[in-house]
Amino acid sequence: MYAKFMALPFFARRLIIAMASLFVMWVCAYLPKSGLTQVLIGSGAFIIFWATGLLMPFLKVTFFVLRWRLWYVVRYK
Repeated sequence: MYAKFMALPFFARRLIIAMASLFVMWVCAYLPKSGLTQVLIGSGAFIIFWATGLLMPFLKVTFFVLRWRLWYVVRYK
């Protein structure tokens, strides 16, 4: 099964991972609110960001802004 999954094209694998994560988030939305369901929803959102390719640009912009803000605070305050 794993070999068949790895034989798929790159974007097909990412699409399957994103859809499975979305399904887990959808199921957790209908379960009673607890710490586990909140962690699963947060993990699912993180995995969707990774699978769609939005995570790296988001992290780069975030770290750039944080580095710039830290530089500004250290220099002028």
